[in-house]
Amino acid sequence: MSFMEKTRETLSALEQLKDQLNGIANREILETERMLHSLMVDAVNIQRSELSENATRLRSLAEDVVSIQKKEFSLMKVFGIENYELAHSSFLAWLLDPLGDHGLGSQFAYKFICQATSKIKEFDLTGVDFRNLCVDREISGDESRLDIRMRDPLGSFLCVIENKILSKEGTDQTNRLYRDYHNVSSKELFVFLTLDEKAKPVNSNFTPITYKEVLSILRSLSEESVNPNTKFLIRHYINTLERLIMSENYEGFSERTKLYYRYQKYIDEVRKAFDQDRQLLLSTLEEEVKRRQWWDDKFWRMDRTGGDITIWKNLWYLTEHQGVYIELYLHKSQPAFSLYIYGEPSEFSIKFGPVFKRLLDEENSSRLTDAYTKTFMRGVSRFVEREIPLSLTEKDQVQKILSSLDEMVQIFEKTIDRSIEEFRKSSSRV
Repeated sequence: MSFMEKTRETLSALEQLKDQLNGIANREILETERMLHSLMVDAVNIQRSELSENATRLRSLAEDVVSIQKKEFSLMKVFGIENYELAHSSFLAWLLDPLGDHGLGSQFAYKFICQATSKIKEFDLTGVDFRNLCVDREISGDESRLDIRMRDPLGSFLCVIENKILSKEGTDQTNRLYRDYHNVSSKELFVFLTLDEKAKPVNSNFTPITYKEVLSILRSLSEESVNPNTKFLIRHYINTLERLIMSENYEGFSERTKLYYRYQKYIDEVRKAFDQDRQLLLSTLEEEVKRRQWWDDKFWRMDRTGGDITIWKNLWYLTEHQGVYIELYLHKSQPAFSLYIYGEPSEFSIKFGPVFKRLLDEENSSRLTDAYTKTFMRGVSRFVEREIPLSLTEKDQVQKILSSLDEMVQIFEKTIDRSIEEFRKSSSRV
């Protein structure tokens, strides 16, 4: 099949899909259809260079999806708070509190602060009492409201954390926080914690820390000897962060690609079920074709390859790899099937086509309906074709296909027979 034919088939498939979905009222299904429609149209025009550019990243994402699907359950997901900054701030504040009932002591606070200060030149943590840090949440200042605050009892160390999950920095937010809490302690640390690795705080005194770095700290803690309840909660939080971080990796791709990866598991399940149903339909058609009144094993032959069932008469098979055939093609991209009368190879089709067209016009033009399209163009192997949509709610798809095949045989069989005979005679005279 040529590129142009594939393009026409794709566009035709899209139009059929659109017609099927127009009557559906559900807004989410309509929105998905629009995305898929756009994806299919774009796919025709995407250059190979663009595909190659994204190939490595797509493979990496696919591996991430498979890995994370195996552990997709988490408490935050169950409670529907995976994307809530307040929920993340509360959990992190609990871990950062050395007096918390998690049993970690100051381990998480120490590793978190060390990760942040490692990015600051000559930040001295000497004298900071990590074991007795006080942790507060949602503290209001003159101009701002902070997410998490850590300070030692002596007031010599202060850490202010601005937490971002999906939201961006508010207007002048880090500047307002800095003005409220700068010069409160002799050692001050301002942290901008974000899911987006590209996000930068407006105020340069804030040190960016990503959730990917937090994830690394949590993974190291999950191996520590902590109480089972804490290990359970950390493991679930790790699962949550892995999914959120993976979704951030989508940013270089279109909304359609994000949609696919978000629902990949379900799409693959539907595709697998569709392929199974498609193969079952083809197997049933194979059996039923041989039960048609016109079928006779002495004269007719049939072959099935992939989604194609090819039927021909012994008379139509001139030499090896040369002849005329009826092809029944069940589409993958749309609920439809096509019937073709074609010749191969193309060298044979070019010579045979005019003979078949002339006899068809002379003998059968009155029997042809608008359902059939004649494609007698130079170099085109298909002489006649008919495309028939299949309703997704139709019960007997097999009978509909077989009835169309019966009609095609009834209209064209004798004309093909005579065309083959005339072609043989003309060829023998040359």
